[in-house]
Amino acid sequence: MYLDIDRKNKRFMIRDSFTQEIRYHIPEWLMDFSAEGEKFVSIALKFMWIDNDTIKVVNSEGIERLVDLKNNFKEIEFNKIPLFDNNWTLDAGGNPAHYYLDPPAPEPEISF
Repeated sequence: MYLDIDRKNKRFMIRDSFTQEIRYHIPEWLMDFSAEGEKFVSIALKFMWIDNDTIKVVNSEGIERLVDLKNNFKEIEFNKIPLFDNNWTLDAGGNPAHYYLDPPAPEPEISF
């Protein structure tokens, strides 16, 4: 399965890799770029597969949700990332980077 987007309807979906059949339409409360003004690429880069039935997504406010796909997107757990900054999802050149696979750079060391 893989994440895809319906640009016409501004919705994310999950498709089967072999048949290309739509398996799930991701609800807007979980991944929505129409209301926030965020580009779909930026939102997709905050998405991570946990296993075949579970995904993890962080929104622009720093709320991270773990949801079960097969159980009608039931929220398994959530976490508020303290002091979340959307700039953490940008690489050194200011381009979007994957939030989970490209972690933010560490704070510079302070020498006394």
